[in-house]
Amino acid sequence: MRLADLALTPKKILLGLAFLAIIIVLLIVISLKIIKPKEVIKPPAVPEQISSPVINLPPQVDSTPLRNITFNLGTPNLPHEAPVYKISGSAINQQQAGSIANTFSITTSPRITRGANGHTTLIWQNKNIKKTLTITLETGQIEYIHTAQYAKPDIGSAPLPTITEPVQAANAAQDFLKDHTLNRHDIFVENAQFIKGGEEIEYTDNLAEASSIKVNYGRKIQNTPVYYQFGNTSPISVWVDKLRTPIKISYQYSGIAKDSSRNFTLVNLEDAKTKLINGEGEIVNFTPGIDDPKNNKKLISANLTSVEFAYFDDGSTGYLQPIFVFKGEATYENVGEQDIVVYLPAIKT
Repeated sequence: MRLADLALTPKKILLGLAFLAIIIVLLIVISLKIIKPKEVIKPPAVPEQISSPVINLPPQVDSTPLRNITFNLGTPNLPHEAPVYKISGSAINQQQAGSIANTFSITTSPRITRGANGHTTLIWQNKNIKKTLTITLETGQIEYIHTAQYAKPDIGSAPLPTITEPVQAANAAQDFLKDHTLNRHDIFVENAQFIKGGEEIEYTDNLAEASSIKVNYGRKIQNTPVYYQFGNTSPISVWVDKLRTPIKISYQYSGIAKDSSRNFTLVNLEDAKTKLINGEGEIVNFTPGIDDPKNNKKLISANLTSVEFAYFDDGSTGYLQPIFVFKGEATYENVGEQDIVVYLPAIKT
């Protein structure tokens, strides 16, 4: 071998450096694999369990299982899955309650009471013009009544012509809610009831006979109706007299939020029918005579003619839950046929 062959040339130096770099990279990769911490596998998040909705019955009324059911439901379009909504609260603090009272032109200090359930109720009274406003802070329930035989209307500077169409009462009620910052984007006028005056409240189908009109508001979430206990769909009602004066209000509105991005699988219609046949579901509407505990157990048969998907605010679980609402007629012993509303929880378990 010649000495010239052992001499370092630029080419040999570059090759040596490249080889050394490869060795260093390999050593780094090997060392990282050796000292890399063991990957911790997290268990999948367990979704929050949703309690079954609580369907209440009036005091002393027993649950009535449906008997001899016939179904004439047509071909309803029911969803296969649906989200659950969390009720974010309806409570009102004392400052908010005071602001609401100001919109009713009641400037007196409220009387504060605390019930056995721990709820705080503020009561404003203006005896000169016979107005009473009651707000329960924890539930957000607002009750207002104006008992003066004649008072300046709350929605105008002078008496307006006597109401001759239900839409006039609905417009007066809507203006009243707006004026008192109580209007909400997802409520709508559902129906109007005509009420006769006198010592006892009596409903009539004839507007000319009525002394006041009760305007009932429903609520929809993503175009789906919301139901409450006892077949009720109206969390808000405004009573308007024939001169368009709002004389009474019953109001409760809860904020809501979507519980999660997941949807819950719902019971299909055939399984829902089977559940009703097997005694599940509750008759939730009651008429005089039917809600007597003795008559309550004398249901002979039921013919269900419609079903819809809805959300149910039971007032206790903190959720708007999917339910199926069946409607139809039931035959009771000694009473005859009566309209019925039946709730059935819709989430598949």
